[in-house]
Formats: sequence, structure tokens, C-alpha cells
Amino acid sequence: VVQESVSDVKTYGLPHDQNGNGVPFQNSYFTTASRKWYPNILKSVETLIGNVASTTEFDQFDDHTGQPLRAESSNGYGERVRLEAIPAYEEYATLGSKALDLTHTNLLGAIAATKTTVSDDNGASWEVLNATASTWGNSWKYREKVGNAYETVLETNPDRMFWRTGESHSWKGYLHPDGTFDKAHNGTAFDEYFDLANPSGGGWEQISEITLFSRNSRPLEAKDINGRYLSSKLGYGDQQMVLANCTNARYTEFAFSGAEDPISGTNYFGGEVKGYNNNLNSDPAYVHTGQRSLRLGQGIQYGFFYGGEIGNSDNDEFKPGRTYRANVWIRMPAGQLPGTYSVQLYGHLFDASGNTVYWTNANAQSSTTFKAGNWYLLTLDIPLDQYPNAKSLHFGTWLPGGPNSATVYLDDFRVQPLDGKMVSFTYDPQTGRVVEQLNADHLASRFLRDEAGRIVETQKEYQAGFRRVEQRFQNFARDIE
Repeated sequence: VVQESVSDVKTYGLPHDQNGNGVPFQNSYFTTASRKWYPNILKSVETLIGNVASTTEFDQFDDHTGQPLRAESSNGYGERVRLEAIPAYEEYATLGSKALDLTHTNLLGAIAATKTTVSDDNGASWEVLNATASTWGNSWKYREKVGNAYETVLETNPDRMFWRTGESHSWKGYLHPDGTFDKAHNGTAFDEYFDLANPSGGGWEQISEITLFSRNSRPLEAKDINGRYLSSKLGYGDQQMVLANCTNARYTEFAFSGAEDPISGTNYFGGEVKGYNNNLNSDPAYVHTGQRSLRLGQGIQYGFFYGGEIGNSDNDEFKPGRTYRANVWIRMPAGQLPGTYSVQLYGHLFDASGNTVYWTNANAQSSTTFKAGNWYLLTLDIPLDQYPNAKSLHFGTWLPGGPNSATVYLDDFRVQPLDGKMVSFTYDPQTGRVVEQLNADHLASRFLRDEAGRIVETQKEYQAGFRRVEQRFQNFARDIE
């Protein structure tokens, strides 16, 4: 519905006097117009299933967005359920409309809380059935390259402090047999989470929290109701592709690189793994997954590397008392077998003064090594609980024997907590589609696609190498002539 109004104001002056001399206009001529637009708003929906009719009525709306804030449903059995939402800008004024204040962020669609209530007595009283609340904030930490290492840094520049949701909460309390909360056992009626007199409410329980974001607002680390973490590492180009996910691990406790995405001007790959030293190999015969691997030999002795401090702060990569595992795939040139002094996967522990606490390595002859096709998977575990005085841990790959050592190829290096589950990915850099996925055992699945990007064949890695496990065919009817 559109309502319009127009008004004119006209005044005149004499253009000339009786002697022909010009006389300026005494007043002005102008027009005013207004237009009001009244949007169509859904007020109710009626549904009939069998012989039971139910009606949902929307009776409260957001003045800025027009979205419904309260909906009430009723059915033929006399049950009435009400769903209410609280916009975040009502609790955080800064999230409000820029039309009212240019300093606001205009996050009008953000929701701070929801509440579901139920009544069976024509609305005389309502009992809480479910309630959730989400906190919002603009003070966040980010992973930044500081010098030649990555650190967790708190953003303090107001121009880069963006509002995001962090914690999620759910109302908990004693229940009636019908599933609604028991006020008598709770002691008081339901407490709103954002009630200024009771800002967190005794019955509220935190169920999740996002603890680390990327600069582009991608969640990198979150924890669940039990305090267990789930984290992701990003890479490729603008650092938007998921390199790996790991359960039961904080962001710094795991790492992965397939040598696919060297970061220009540094010796890092995506995922905070070191190792790029102009030693990339793109010969597909010596690539485990993706399109690249690392080549050692001919003067280059060191490959992938990931390490850091042991402690409980945000800038400590590893946590005391946990066991960490490292893996890497290696391959020798055709016709050569890896010897005792071929490439090694090593783990190195240091004390606070930089002295060696423990050093160990794995190679192709180690009992933990697994062979698949022409590639060897090296595995190494470091139990930190056995070395309480260790303050830093390094995992890496190196080729002993000096600069004239035989050539060897490395691919798909990873580090993770032993009790975590990690999955890694490689992508087609042109299309952004997943090419391979490495599972919790670090064995790969390969996806072959047609020109339209559809998966037509899936291969999995076994001791004999990659073998086809699935094939798909697309059949289309011919055009009618």
C-alpha cells in the first residue's frame, strides 16, 4: 500500500512597475511531496492436517526489518505455543540502525535471544519450554605473523573491531512432567539472560563458544558444552579454503600442509607450516595428493616444520600432559629404496634454556611406518607427560648425510593431538573443488570429476596404492527431433 501527498505554495510579485522598471519577486515558489510505503505483512497462517486445524499468528514485528518477533500457534486440542525473539540491537545499542546513529553497525538481523513458551488455558499463563541466548562482542584475537612466527594478537584498532556472536547459552532448570520448567524447584520464575539485575541467570548454561575467528569472520576455533575444542586451519590464496579440521584440539595444537599453497614472501605454507625454500616439486609422479610436494636433496636438507611453546596461554602451541603425533608421506625416485639414513621425521623437546630434553625420529624402516604403493607414511608420537620440564616442541623433516644426499620427496605433513581426530583436504586451485581428502589415519580418498564438476569416480588408498571403489555414470535422454 502506498500513500502519497503533494502540496504547492505559490506567491507572486510584480515583474515591472508602471514606469517599466523591474521589480524583484517578493516571495518564492516551491513544492513539497511525501510518500509513505506500507509493506504487506503476513499476519497469520492456517494449516489443516486431517481433521485438526492449527493457526499461527504473527503479532509483533521488527520496526527496522519487518521480520516477525513473536508468533503464536494454536491447534484444535487447545495447545498454544508462543515463539519470541529479541533483536541483538535491543541489548547492544551499537548494533542498531545507522539511520539513527552513524556510529551504529546496522546489524539489524542479529538475534540475541529466543524463548518458546506454552499455555493450555487460553493464554492466562505461559510456561517456558525452551530459551536460548547469544552474546555479541567486538573484542577478538587473531592469528598474525609477527616477525618470523605466528602469534595470537588482540585487535585494538577501532576500525578493525567487528561485532560477532561468541557464546551460546541455553536455559536449564527442573522440569514438569509435561516438559516445561518447574518454577517451584527453580525458586524463581524464568530469568531473562539479558536482565540487567541478573545478567547471566542461575539457570543458564553455556553450550558453545566461538573463541577464534579469521579476519574474514570464519570460525577457526570453538568449544562445546564439555569444554572440548574443534578447530580448523585455512589456506590457499586468500586463506579461505579449509585445509584441515581437528576435534579435541585448539587451533595451535594441529597443523597440515600438502605443499600446495606457499605464501609469497615467506617460508610458510598455509596452516602455519614452514618448509617452503624454493624446493617445490610439481612432477605428478612424485606427488602424493594435490599438485605439489617438497623435494629434498641436492643441497636442501630440511623440509616441513611445525613447532612452538608448551603451556596454557593463547600463544602456546602445545598443551602440557598431552601426546602429539606427527605424520608425513615420503617417496624415493623411481628404482631407489629408502635406506636407514634416508629422510627422517623428527620430534625435539627443549627446556626453558633451549637445551635438549628429548629427541627421536622415524624413518622408512621404523616399525610404525606404513607403505602404500610407492609411498611411505612415517609416524612419530611425543608424550609430553613423560617430560614435564620440556617447554617447547618441534616436529620436522630432514635428510641426513650432507648436501650430496639422494633426492627424496615429501608430502602431506601433519601434527595433531593423539586423542584428536583430524581430516585434511587438497583442492583444485582453479575450481576450488576438493580433489583429495585424508582421513583420520592419514590415508587419502581421491575424487575424479567430469567437466561439469560432478564426481564420476572415487579412489581410496590401500597398501597397493589407490584403487577405484566407486564409479558413477550420467545418462541423459537425447533431444527430441
